[in-house]
Amino acid sequence: MFLDVNDIANLDNSSFYDLPFGLKNENLTLLKDILRHPKFKNPSLGSLRAGKDCLSCAVVGSGGILNGSHAGREIDSHDLVFRLNKAVTYGKHADNVGQKTNLYIFFPQSAHLQTLKTTNVSLLYAMFNSFDLSYAAEMFGIGKRNHKLRADPTKVKIIHPNFFRYVFAKYLDGKSMKPTTGAVAVMLALHLCDSVTIYGFGYDPRYTMHYYDTRFIKRSYKSTWTHDVENEKRLWDKLHDDGAIRFFKRDT
Repeated sequence: MFLDVNDIANLDNSSFYDLPFGLKNENLTLLKDILRHPKFKNPSLGSLRAGKDCLSCAVVGSGGILNGSHAGREIDSHDLVFRLNKAVTYGKHADNVGQKTNLYIFFPQSAHLQTLKTTNVSLLYAMFNSFDLSYAAEMFGIGKRNHKLRADPTKVKIIHPNFFRYVFAKYLDGKSMKPTTGAVAVMLALHLCDSVTIYGFGYDPRYTMHYYDTRFIKRSYKSTWTHDVENEKRLWDKLHDDGAIRFFKRDT
């Protein structure tokens, strides 16, 4: 699921597809430098289980369905909480989305690390294009730093392009556009946890687009045009119906 130093000898095997599904035409020398860097600790996630026989996980998106849900305590009751994008967990929003964060998935344009109030968060980094590889290098102090980075590189894990391709081919039927970070987060949770509940996924026109919106915002296709969120919503419904996940909804 994640790149590590042992992948260095096999990076050429991932060079048949473009990011995020592979490393075609990417600077493999730069990636090798990252994987060998002393700050790339690539911390194991095994310790997060802490001897639990059944690990419960919540994956929290930013959907407006959480606004007024009062689901915060329920979310925080899980053993592990995954968050992504603008994960606002303070003030009035804590009652709806909770405050606990164990794993945060991000790419450069989606990084809002300042909104995380939990310390010691595992940072799961997704690379969608060449810029994201360069940004990763900056996180580890390789090359000129052109951006203000708050990520602690010792806590960063890099999601393997093969995992992106696996999610796309096996779960999204290879028909959609590239998976969202939310889709990848859910799939990571399914492979790391024994029970998974997802919150704030699947756009519902009854609610604003994001739970933290200060005015009602309707979803526009322009905002999600690089992803097929309808296809992903069908997947969440299917996994929910099959009992693989619990898909938090407000049907009443």
